[in-house]
Amino acid sequence: MLHIKLTIKIRELNFQKEKDEKSFNEHIEEKQYENGLTENSSVYITIFEANNLYPNFNIGTCDSFVAISIGNETQKTLVKKSTNNPAWNENFKFKINNPDLTLKITVFDQTMLGSRECGHVSLPLINFNNQEKVVNWYDLYKDDSPSGNGKIYCKIQYIKSLKKYYSDVLDKTEKIINLLEHNMNIIQFYVENSEENNFGIFLFGKIDQLLNKDLFNNTEKILNTLEEKNQIFFAQREYKNENNDNNCYIF
Repeated sequence: MLHIKLTIKIRELNFQKEKDEKSFNEHIEEKQYENGLTENSSVYITIFEANNLYPNFNIGTCDSFVAISIGNETQKTLVKKSTNNPAWNENFKFKINNPDLTLKITVFDQTMLGSRECGHVSLPLINFNNQEKVVNWYDLYKDDSPSGNGKIYCKIQYIKSLKKYYSDVLDKTEKIINLLEHNMNIIQFYVENSEENNFGIFLFGKIDQLLNKDLFNNTEKILNTLEEKNQIFFAQREYKNENNDNNCYIF
């Protein structure tokens, strides 16, 4: 039943909200600086993988690693041997004290004669000012043009203020909870006020997608329209729609 799925999701969100409130309170006295940064300003990077790397002289495979640089600090992944599609899945953290820095991610092929650059991507930190996680594939460049030597897949999050970050997260979670509770009330109202208890509505999409898409934004309007046209119906099962690409939840 749809209302059961919503209840479970609301319970999960409230549990996460309690954890985020605790984190917010831990940083409520966060020290701020004149340049807009704080004592907690950091960049979090996950290097997932690269693909279509070309080895030296286009023969064999690469022994590749990634160097991540911000300002004067550089951190490196482990070397992944004998593959042109390496996967690292390694996490890195950089403390930030200058808002005008650039993140540079460079892929190298390690050889007996040294390390050869496969390509790099340069990303100004200002591009990540909204503090949200960005997961993306990036073309590798050489001399400011595409190197034709593969792409790298990574996640980047620039947190300027943990206090603001958790405040924004709490606001977003509260809005989602209110939306779900509102639609729960609409569903409950129609369930309790149906004389024959023989109505329902098809809502296409997965409940977990609610965090990214307002699935129920027009629920009340749809229900009212169906009621006016005497087209309200009821079913007690879930099934696939005709395109077989989305779950159809019915209450």
